Amino acid sequence: MKRNIKTYFLFNADDGTHGFELWISDTTEAGTKLLKDINTDTNKNSGKSNPVRFTYMNGKVYFSAYDSVNGRDLWVSDGTETGTHIVKALNTTLSEYQSPLTVMNGKLYYGVHDTSDPHLFATDGTVNGTQKVSDVIFDVESAYAITGKPVVMNNKLYFRGVSGSHWVLYVSDGTSAGTAIVKDKKYAGIIDNPQYMTVVGNKLFFSAADGGTYGNELWVIDGSAAADEASMVKDIKTGTGSSNPKFITAMNGKAYFQAADISANGLWVSDGTESGTSMIVDANTVTKPTSLTVLNNKLYFFATNYTTASTSFFMSDGTTAGTESINVNELYVTLDEKAVIATMNNKLFFKATWVPNGTNDVLCMSDATAAGTAMLKDITPGTASGSTRPGNFLVVKDSIYFSALDGTNRYELWVSDGTEDGTKLFKNINPSGNGDLLTDSY
Repeated sequence: MKRNIKTYFLFNADDGTHGFELWISDTTEAGTKLLKDINTDTNKNSGKSNPVRFTYMNGKVYFSAYDSVNGRDLWVSDGTETGTHIVKALNTTLSEYQSPLTVMNGKLYYGVHDTSDPHLFATDGTVNGTQKVSDVIFDVESAYAITGKPVVMNNKLYFRGVSGSHWVLYVSDGTSAGTAIVKDKKYAGIIDNPQYMTVVGNKLFFSAADGGTYGNELWVIDGSAAADEASMVKDIKTGTGSSNPKFITAMNGKAYFQAADISANGLWVSDGTESGTSMIVDANTVTKPTSLTVLNNKLYFFATNYTTASTSFFMSDGTTAGTESINVNELYVTLDEKAVIATMNNKLFFKATWVPNGTNDVLCMSDATAAGTAMLKDITPGTASGSTRPGNFLVVKDSIYFSALDGTNRYELWVSDGTEDGTKLFKNINPSGNGDLLTDSY
């Protein structure tokens, strides 16, 4: 996603002296510096605050950080050291859980251990405007991953919480009275272990089980209905077996996802109805599609080409006939559920192995054609020169920032404008080379 921030972006880095702390960049090398050393006590959390979950709201950036007094809690920054501070000290357990942050109607919603369990809070960025929403036990453990992130649809927050011994789906309008469990529309029972919640138009798709009759299948909430109820869309793997829908992605009003019927995991599409849910590409052709990414009304993903038994880069317009491999023999991709395809200026950026020089995990770029897909730059020149492991992509205006190894330094901050000459080390944050991993940014 492109981030057109007015003057700066924040990120997490280690300069070898302060530990992982809050850094700022105005997109110049000179203007990239430590913003605030939040945790100065080397006896607590190894002297690092490890700021993560950067989220923009109302002209400021909110994030989760650890200090020696309060443990991990919600912080805010206006881009200045004095304007960087804890919002309200609430963590009573010094817990290190890193809650996701979700914006809805000018407030930020998040989970915090105000007791031995985490609960749902909301804030407008002020002390008095930070209040508990509900005593529901909020899922801060899996929610920071792709599988459990809360989402907003029609001014309502949907999130994972505890009911009895189950993780279930809750909905909240931001009030205690307006926070409730989303029930199964057909049987009025609980919906177990909701994952991959994704809003597609006026529908919310997710993967879940019904608690016994069916396995993990595709579910939907109709946002136009009066009640917050969910229906199983289709029993893709019939009976108690699970099709395990993953990586649900919105494109042109439909949900695209990986799922398994009686065979392996293929690419599926759904409009929210049983009849409108079908496999696009059979798993005997394309297996285990991952990293689903939309650009210019096309779906891009990595998958195993069943015929060649090798991983490939694919493109789809949402139809069987319109799904094809961007056939690049020099490119090899390792399927990784956490792998990200970033987009900038109608190009796709990703990590892959470039076979001609034996370079593993390098930055590659594609214009969606075979001829226009290649390694962008060999950061560590030479045959079999090793992995650069680019990651943590952040697009700011017309540049993409990322962390990478170059054979001399550990993880440092790099930048690219999409050209080989314009791909370079942006700032050597830790010259001692002890590893300054850029773990999160905004």
